[in-house]
Amino acid sequence: MSSPGYEAFWSYAHEDNDRQGGRLLALARAIEDEFSVISGDDLNIFLDRHSLSWGDLWKERINGALGEAPFFIALVTPKYVRSAECRRELLSFSREAQSRGVGRLLLPILFIDVSDLSDDSSDEMLAIISRSQYVDWRELRLKSPSDPAVLVAVNSLARRMQQLRQEAKSTTQSLEARDKTEVYDNLSDLVDAIDEKIDDWLEAVEFDHVSGRVWRSTVDERLKRAQRLIDSGRQGGPMLAVFKKLGLELQPIAVDRLVKSQNYSRSTIYLDPLITAVMRQVSENPELLSVLDRVSDGVQEAVLNIEPPGGRHRTWRLPTGILRYSRTLQEADDTIAKSMELLNEANEIVLRWRDQLVELQEQILQDGESYGNPVTQPNLEEGTEKLPTGAVNESSHLVNSTDHES
Repeated sequence: MSSPGYEAFWSYAHEDNDRQGGRLLALARAIEDEFSVISGDDLNIFLDRHSLSWGDLWKERINGALGEAPFFIALVTPKYVRSAECRRELLSFSREAQSRGVGRLLLPILFIDVSDLSDDSSDEMLAIISRSQYVDWRELRLKSPSDPAVLVAVNSLARRMQQLRQEAKSTTQSLEARDKTEVYDNLSDLVDAIDEKIDDWLEAVEFDHVSGRVWRSTVDERLKRAQRLIDSGRQGGPMLAVFKKLGLELQPIAVDRLVKSQNYSRSTIYLDPLITAVMRQVSENPELLSVLDRVSDGVQEAVLNIEPPGGRHRTWRLPTGILRYSRTLQEADDTIAKSMELLNEANEIVLRWRDQLVELQEQILQDGESYGNPVTQPNLEEGTEKLPTGAVNESSHLVNSTDHES
């Protein structure tokens, strides 16, 4: 009789599967079958992300039984890495898995070549995929599913999953076995790791105000010039010259903003599992509530840049009607669009931190009052002095590498 079984979540771009004649889903079934054959355990791969329970289900599973966190298998293609939904899924799983020391349960399959896939990619999601020892399926996808090379590759992946399941179980068991001193040591190291990055991260958050003012003043000046040409009936060549010059002025600003957006995105995604781990440990050890002060102050300062008093910043996107006048103007607008995608992705993470920190702090204070033992926010320095310093707990896989496997 087979064992109760194991679970995995299959993350893919649906259009890729449709255009490949269903090969992505067929591969999922092949892996299910091979895992069951070699391990004797059932493997249940969840496929339908459009099911209302899909997203909640993997979060529930990763928080579930000891050593039974699920795999997350991502079919990496150009459409996958451009999909906001797919990116959100992968980054969310990576955050939760890394914060628990089981980052190896992220199993990307490189199905089609994507650019800039490297450990030091400007796109942190691609860097995470690269560091995860992804499976290269680029040539195999062109072969028949019954080709011996494909069968061997499916077997290899199933065996890898079998091994990683045991490693994840050992990791989670060792974390569960920690005593209070080890928990305090680990929490102290996590907070120190956040402190090392938070100043640079805040600088990365703040760049948008300065470049935004330069961008808007440049656009406004040229649009006024264009309007004067329209009012005087002089369009044609003079109008083309105005927008060509505008494109040349905006392009370096757009490129600079993209680079800074990439830095902000990388830093935010790097901090995400660290901050998540700190919040989890404080929720389990409410007497350490004060250590959240340092994190909360930094997050709140960042939020003021994301949501400035008086409303959101004016849009960066250019009026579509002027883009046809200059290829350089179109390129600048496209570059801004890329930077906005990265900014929105990172801002979403920061706003989640803000909401989770507020909820956690309120819950701990409320619980303390309910039990007749009010919890007050102690002085930051007094609170941190109680945290013993010590070597990094290797089982956390967080501080030195943020679980960047090599």
